[in-house]
Amino acid sequence: MNQVALQKVVVAVLPFEDLTEKGDLNYFLQGLVDDLIVDLSRFNSLNVISQHTTSQLDIDRNYEQVKLLGIDYLIKGSFRSFNDKIRFNIQLINALDRGVVFAGKHEETFESLYELYDNIAQQIVSVIEQQININLLQVASKKPTSKLEVYDLWLKGMNEVKKGGIENDLKAREYFNLAIEKDPTYARAYTGLSLSHFNEWSCQLWSRWQVSQDGSHDYALKAVELDENDYIALTVLGRTYLYLGEYEKAEYCLEKAYQINPNDADNIALITTNLVFAGNLEQAEKLYLKAIALNPLNPADYIPVGTALYLEMGQYKKAIDLALALKYEAVWVDFPVYIGAAYYHLHDLENAEKCWHQYLERFESKINSNSKDVELDATSWVLEVNPFKKRSPLHSFIEYIGKRPVSKISNEQEEATGNSFISNKNVWEISYQNKKLIIPTIKGLNDIAKLVSNPESPISSMDLMGAQVNEKGIDVIDQRAKAEYQQRLITIQNQIEGAKEAFDNALLANLEDEYDSLLEYLSGAMGLNGKSRKAGSSNEKIRSAVTWRIRSAIKKINEGHPELARHLSNSIKTGTDCIYQPEEKVQWLVVD
Repeated sequence: MNQVALQKVVVAVLPFEDLTEKGDLNYFLQGLVDDLIVDLSRFNSLNVISQHTTSQLDIDRNYEQVKLLGIDYLIKGSFRSFNDKIRFNIQLINALDRGVVFAGKHEETFESLYELYDNIAQQIVSVIEQQININLLQVASKKPTSKLEVYDLWLKGMNEVKKGGIENDLKAREYFNLAIEKDPTYARAYTGLSLSHFNEWSCQLWSRWQVSQDGSHDYALKAVELDENDYIALTVLGRTYLYLGEYEKAEYCLEKAYQINPNDADNIALITTNLVFAGNLEQAEKLYLKAIALNPLNPADYIPVGTALYLEMGQYKKAIDLALALKYEAVWVDFPVYIGAAYYHLHDLENAEKCWHQYLERFESKINSNSKDVELDATSWVLEVNPFKKRSPLHSFIEYIGKRPVSKISNEQEEATGNSFISNKNVWEISYQNKKLIIPTIKGLNDIAKLVSNPESPISSMDLMGAQVNEKGIDVIDQRAKAEYQQRLITIQNQIEGAKEAFDNALLANLEDEYDSLLEYLSGAMGLNGKSRKAGSSNEKIRSAVTWRIRSAIKKINEGHPELARHLSNSIKTGTDCIYQPEEKVQWLVVD
């Protein structure tokens, strides 16, 4: 089992014990445990074990599990009725020697207990800080002040949401709407409504798809408006933005949700799935492994996520091995399609088609039992519910099995016919291998277009540059170009700061690469005191400038079309003369 090493301090919150006679505080105690885990998770110096794992720990009979999980501290709590009050005990235990580091005892009324809870998370973390002498980097925010009755309604609603059925979602909405009636500013109730619609939506009620999507999106927006640190609402919002094709907004919401709470294993798994759709596979794999590390006793919970991830990464055997390890039927109706796609790319067509037929049975059973054309409807549906930003290995399988092309893959990469470089106002529309890419005009693309329109024919760098030169040597970079490049450096610096603030790691990486490349070029082109260096001949200046801008253009192409970038890198040679020698015969249409 792949895991990432848990760093910092590892804390596990054990289920609180309900010692009342009737045991009717279970749902309340469950809510307190959930909240305590969330609040502790917001401290960057702590890693909090998932409740799915801690609920299975039996420290009395098998303490070795605690050691295997690398837990540093255990938190235990219990409630007991005492006349008209409730006695609440909580302990912080050092897992190494089982010593009690901190013990708190409180006798409170049911109402005052809620107010007391607001201080518990901060108190526990303060004790941990004193014990291990660390600096906590982030302060947990308290729950919004609200009446206990409102909080109680929210807990009951969430208890229904977790059951996952449609009837449960409807019952949950009754609780959340009652909470909003009593406190219209209670953000959690709107998050609950969003989750109930998200459940209905992700459970694939095809007949109510748009209603469920809109409800999930609108209520998540309202929750974030009331509480910008509601990480669950942000995650749901990121998901809905994917379906709207607004991928930058989606990744911003997902990254912010993770920054707010980097220790909620289930939410991390959901973020991972969304990042897979957005094409951010490197970050998705990191989060997938972290989710497993935070919930090590239940790694199978995240197998569907891992299968989708490794399919997108081209690790087809790993995707299949994961899927085969699943002991129960995945909740994803289209999960067999992911397995089938992996088999297809391994050229195991028999198993690929078996998976497709398994999917058709599930589609007809759970999505549309009245379909007149199951094959057609199932194909359309699986494309609709998987909002990939870029072309996916899933699409190739669907094209094979459905015997028709995937006509709409993303906003950036639409189906195209032929191979072409077409200049359209301020952008280049480039098509290659049935993928279309749109890139803002840069000089290197003009160079590439000239080269591919004249295959096997050398073109001098001077012709590509269109430069006027003299025999005495020329400036490696002229004054106007120097000013433009320097201004671009300033612009990139400002954009880098903006990307950092927005937690947009993909944009940040691209900007830093462009900044480094441009700085390297300017360093070579400018001498002491910022003056342009003189080249010994025109060839040096022209060769250097043309090479740099062609490489920069190919790098830009690689962001959206790696196959084309690879082809151009292998086929274009730069120097005093540049030439396009395609590694395989390609017919290009070039319109400048």
